[in-house]
Amino acid sequence: MKKENIKPTLVGAFIIIIGLLVGKEVLLDEFGSDIDINGVNSNDLYNLESGEGSVVNRVIDGDTIVVGEKHIRLLGINAPEKGECFYKESKDRLSDLVLNKKVDLEAGVYDTDNFGRFLRYVFLSDNDLFVNDFMLDSGCAEFDRSIKDKTYKERLKVGETQAKDKSIGMWGECFVEKDRENCDIKGNISEDGYGKIYFMPGDPNYKRVQIDYDKGERYFCTEEEAKDAGFRSSQSESQLKYME
Repeated sequence: MKKENIKPTLVGAFIIIIGLLVGKEVLLDEFGSDIDINGVNSNDLYNLESGEGSVVNRVIDGDTIVVGEKHIRLLGINAPEKGECFYKESKDRLSDLVLNKKVDLEAGVYDTDNFGRFLRYVFLSDNDLFVNDFMLDSGCAEFDRSIKDKTYKERLKVGETQAKDKSIGMWGECFVEKDRENCDIKGNISEDGYGKIYFMPGDPNYKRVQIDYDKGERYFCTEEEAKDAGFRSSQSESQLKYME
């Protein structure tokens, strides 16, 4: 071995020994800098593995957050995508809950998904609130039935079921039609300043009316139900126009 190669080797070995003594599970180069392992900064990697005290600095949507520069996908839930009903409400709820706060991260069977996002169960560090379950309980996400990990599977399913039964969040705003397959009164919200109007089958305009759940439109089973929701009869609206 050449003499000039001995010093760098000894320095590298000394640095590794010091690293083991202080208990920091990261690799250092000869100059003492954290090595980037597969594009993951060692500090971020340490936080993701330990799962403790990771600060959320961004919320993408109702099921994806960012810790450092790493995207974390909340395991076991599917929140509305951009452009879908209840997207904003879901994202806002998660933001209010975790943004700029410390969370503990728990891995499941698989470390990442097909998009490279880290799959984690998320808990608030302050009070151990189970964030994934909270999003289901509040009707801000659906249970992901494709989940392979069984750790919290049954608990998450119960959260969705309870939100559905009580028509909480998206279940009351976006999926009304699933529970009203036999209801045929159309509640329309006019864009021409006429407000909320309901149309009965047989109305001349009935077939032309399209229900947009994102606007708050919906089907009703009875006229009384429509009126209680603030909708007026299309016939009474036509009569008012005629009288004018």
